[in-house]
Amino acid sequence: MAGTITELDIELGMPFIETALRDSTTAGILREELERLGMRAMPERARAVNIYSEENHAGFAVGILPFVSDDLAQHAGLSVSQGGFAVAVRVLMEDRTSIRAFSTLFVVDDEVVSTEYGAAELLDQGAEALVTSAPDVGTRASLAEVSIRQVLSISDFAHASLLHDESSMNIYDSDEMATLRGHGRLAAEIASFARLQARASHGGGSCSCSTSCHGCSSTSTSAI
Repeated sequence: MAGTITELDIELGMPFIETALRDSTTAGILREELERLGMRAMPERARAVNIYSEENHAGFAVGILPFVSDDLAQHAGLSVSQGGFAVAVRVLMEDRTSIRAFSTLFVVDDEVVSTEYGAAELLDQGAEALVTSAPDVGTRASLAEVSIRQVLSISDFAHASLLHDESSMNIYDSDEMATLRGHGRLAAEIASFARLQARASHGGGSCSCSTSCHGCSSTSTSAI
């Protein structure tokens, strides 16, 4: 990826993700919730990126840990940023390759706040319109602003890289892969929705970190 986002090598990315997941209370709560919903983590497919804040002229890392259910009916991505802020996005599948619905998962006062939306509803209305009905997740104002343009870049990266990894190649045939690749626009809208939901919040205090919080790492969307 060029510009303000770069992928971290696995030698750098995985230690960051492991440390962030261990140290972030929010990430731990979301991981437990995704497991309760019937999904398991796939650390071998984890990705990490470094984001340059155009607002504060500083870089920070964000890790993305994929989850999946054994029947492939659910997929999720848990993102955790440098500083400890975490958010998850879950997608519900139909016939293995069609995204039926999605939900965002935030932590507010140590409780998971999650609302499900239909994929068609999101495509019809767009993320900016649909987010007006989303619950207030009370995220703390971020110290490093991630732009929607950057969120879309990370969504494109995650969507493409996960579709081309060994795991996907072993699960899906060529026709299914072609269908999944066609979900790029929907994946981008879901990522935008999660980012806008965090930005639209009025409250504060859901961040678990004790250091500078980059509270806008809502970049965990991928179709698989």
